[in-house]
Amino acid sequence: MTQQIINITSEALEAAYRVQVPSQAGFTNDLMASNTIIPVIDLSGAVSGGSTSESLQQAISVDGDRFISTSSAAAQVVSTTTGFNRCFGNITFMQSDSAGSYQADLHLWDGITKFDVFHTAMNGGVSVQSFNTLHFDFIYFAKSGVSLRYDGASFSKIALSTRQIATVTGVLVNPTGFTPQ
Repeated sequence: MTQQIINITSEALEAAYRVQVPSQAGFTNDLMASNTIIPVIDLSGAVSGGSTSESLQQAISVDGDRFISTSSAAAQVVSTTTGFNRCFGNITFMQSDSAGSYQADLHLWDGITKFDVFHTAMNGGVSVQSFNTLHFDFIYFAKSGVSLRYDGASFSKIALSTRQIATVTGVLVNPTGFTPQ
């Protein structure tokens, strides 16, 4: 079998190459292609935290998770963990014949600004007791000084879990006790 080497004349490809490989910016020869098969091994999984899939990496574990259940109307801090965090659970409105509108939300708070991440409301005034449960599951980022807070009406109850899935620099955090091989 003979090996073929072909010059590639494409200013667009050459410009893209110079951007991707800055050390070659002054290189003036044409790009070349060869019919030689060169295997490529992708090691990016080893660099980004092992071979654990994203769904397994975000799994709940006994340690490191937080569960909150409340029916208080006062705002409460849920988590102050910095980085990327997963939060999931449900909010239930326990409604009676009391008139009014009942709200509940999860928000990021930096001490000044409130940013709603999950918000829901329910109108009162029903003559029989009813329940309305809403599920949520989201990933949020909290820098230093930012907390996740819950603020709900007295007729609401929340149950949730949070777990850090990556640090503020993006380094993945596996569930406690799990070490990928």
